[in-house]
Amino acid sequence: MSFREFVVGELIDVIDWIDETGDTMVSRFSRPKNEIKNGAQLIVRPGQIAMLVDQGKIADVFKPGRHELATSNIPMLSTLRGWKHGFKSPFKADVIFLNTKQFTNRKWGTSNPVIVRDPELGPVRLRAFGTYAIRVENAQRFVEEIVGTNSHFLVDAIADQLRNLVVTRVSEALADGNVSVLDLAREYPELGGRVLGRVKPELEPILLELR
Repeated sequence: MSFREFVVGELIDVIDWIDETGDTMVSRFSRPKNEIKNGAQLIVRPGQIAMLVDQGKIADVFKPGRHELATSNIPMLSTLRGWKHGFKSPFKADVIFLNTKQFTNRKWGTSNPVIVRDPELGPVRLRAFGTYAIRVENAQRFVEEIVGTNSHFLVDAIADQLRNLVVTRVSEALADGNVSVLDLAREYPELGGRVLGRVKPELEPILLELR
C-alpha cells in the first residue's frame, strides 16, 4: 500500500451500528470531536433507520442501505449551515440510529388481584398476565419528543409505563366484560381485542404501536 492510499484510507469515515443488546431502541453514534468527514459512508442495516442531526435539527433520514454523507447531497444540511456550494472539510453533526423492529415478548401482569362480579359465582379475585410487542411508529417524533439528548435509549426506559397501562386496561376489560369465570377461557380473543382497542389510542402521544 502506498502512502497516498494509506492517507486516503484514513480519511474515509464509516458510520454504522449493530445492536448487541437486542433491547436498544435508539443509539447515538459517537466519534472524536463529533466530526464527520465529508463523503463519509453511512451503513444502515435492515430493521434500522438513521438520522443526521445538526444543531438540534434533523437534517436527513436514511433508510436501510449504504449512503454517502456529503454536503452536496444533503440539501437540508446545506440549508441549515448556509452552505450554498457545499463544504469540503469535516463537519460536526450527530448520527442517531433507531431500531424499527418489533420488540417482542414484553411481559405484563397484575400486581394485585382484580375483583370482578361473576354473574354466577359472585365476587371473584382474578389475576392476569401475558406478553405484548411494541415498535416505534413515528421515528422522527419519537427521537424529538421522547429520546431527547440520551446517547442510548433502551426499551426498559418505558417498560414500566407500558406495563402499567396494559394492566389497567386489562383490569377494566375484566370488570366490564360481564363474562362468567367459567367461560373466560373462550373469551380470550375478544377480551384481547377490547384491551388493544383501549390501549392503542393512549400510545399515540408516545409514538408507539402495540401488537
